[in-house]
Amino acid sequence: MPAEDEGGSGSPSPTAIQTRVSEYWKRAGVLGRALADRPGAPTFRFTEGPPSANGRPHIGHILPRATKDLQLRYRRMRGYRIISEMAGWDCHGLPVEIEVEKRHGLKSRKEIEAFGVARFCDECRATTLSVAAIWEEVSERLGYWLDYTHPYTTMQPSYIESVWWSLKVLFDRGLLEKGHYVLPYCPRCETTLSSHEVAQGYKEATDPSITVRFPLLGEVGPPRFLLVWTTTPWTLVSNLLVTARADLTYVVVRLTDGTEAILAEAALPRYFPAGAEIVTRLTGRELAGREYRPPFPFVPPGPGRFRVALDDMVATDEGTGLVHCSPNFGPEDQRIGAREGVGGFDPLDGRGVFTSLVPLVQGKWFKTADPILIQDLADRGLLERNESVCHTYPFCWRCETPLLYRAIDSWFVRTSRFSEALVRHNSGVAWIPSHLRAGRFGNFLTEAKDWALSRSRYWGTPLPIWMCSKGHPTCIGSFAELERRSGEELPPEFDPHRVTVDRIAFACPTCGEK
Repeated sequence: MPAEDEGGSGSPSPTAIQTRVSEYWKRAGVLGRALADRPGAPTFRFTEGPPSANGRPHIGHILPRATKDLQLRYRRMRGYRIISEMAGWDCHGLPVEIEVEKRHGLKSRKEIEAFGVARFCDECRATTLSVAAIWEEVSERLGYWLDYTHPYTTMQPSYIESVWWSLKVLFDRGLLEKGHYVLPYCPRCETTLSSHEVAQGYKEATDPSITVRFPLLGEVGPPRFLLVWTTTPWTLVSNLLVTARADLTYVVVRLTDGTEAILAEAALPRYFPAGAEIVTRLTGRELAGREYRPPFPFVPPGPGRFRVALDDMVATDEGTGLVHCSPNFGPEDQRIGAREGVGGFDPLDGRGVFTSLVPLVQGKWFKTADPILIQDLADRGLLERNESVCHTYPFCWRCETPLLYRAIDSWFVRTSRFSEALVRHNSGVAWIPSHLRAGRFGNFLTEAKDWALSRSRYWGTPLPIWMCSKGHPTCIGSFAELERRSGEELPPEFDPHRVTVDRIAFACPTCGEK
């Protein structure tokens, strides 16, 4: 069917109209005239938030580009000088890496390194260039007029150098620091995620919901145990503490097998709806310091381990009022573990697979280990209740793998230290629509957490921090500074990606070590 009459109505088709208009724009030089500078005109500042060049654009991308174009066209028609109309492409990050991984069947960092990091990064670069060309063609058809001849890309050396400069400023101000904290972690991508990335990936999920017996030690009379509830059975192998709340009332109840269980009185209706024989009542403060036998024997003994500690975060709206604490696998757990001085125990490798530290589930992924661990608890008479719970759980927004929270080294921008200034400056911004100022964006700033900036990956802006053998960090803010520090002249076509900068070393300005 001819393009002029795709619907058989005799009217020009949308495709024909698009082609004719596009040809006219090119013939008349409309784009060049629209982008021409207007010295002396009032200024409208614009920065193209670069789309990620990792896949073809879809309707979800078209709408925001059309919205931005409306603002630009309006300003041009009013005679404004637009600064700057430069197009841009986000060429870095895991979305690009995952596309290359899929192409070659790569499933882990180890396989990427066997494939060759330099080759892998070359393919990432080629992928972004090809995808950017598709984006440019679609944007031109849309009539989104920007300067596509001189775009900025996040993989350009000049762009990376500008990021280094900003990180150096933060470092010099004490706002870029290394820390060891519990962070959301994707075992498939083998890297941490920031809080705003995690917010994109929550889904409904069904997980185990088990209540476990923790036998108390040194008790006189019938066997007595703590009832502890968890939805992450795999973390029980790393248990170091049980937490209670000082002001809560706990009860000792006698069970039909003659043993006795301890739980919060407020949790009794959930666990014993028909009622139970209460032997005695006691407060959380009276439970503090009681020692127990951990549910699994893999954690070595240590000072202060395997006892009841107190903390106000314990609640009774779900569970038993006694909370299992594994300092390596939860932010609150880490806080309590650090306060109590019990250290940590992490038996997982970078892919979330159990190592030889836990022979029972060695080689098992953390989620698939749950049934084995639950069955072992049941076989040893420690499983009080085995149910399922449907709840929201965080998944990786890039690869849809369930996340885990684990203690890991990372570099942080200490956003929390200047969040008040961010909120104050935001109050003077004219937002369109205005409700965003105090709404979604305002809430984001008010609740801003320290930004976990570093990623243990390959295709991205390298963090410009060199560490000597004694652990002293040196932050580099420019290529010129890197030349001065290293004593080497960088080549004209210097590529400041990880595969290149990892080879550069220099003497530590603090101690002289490499």
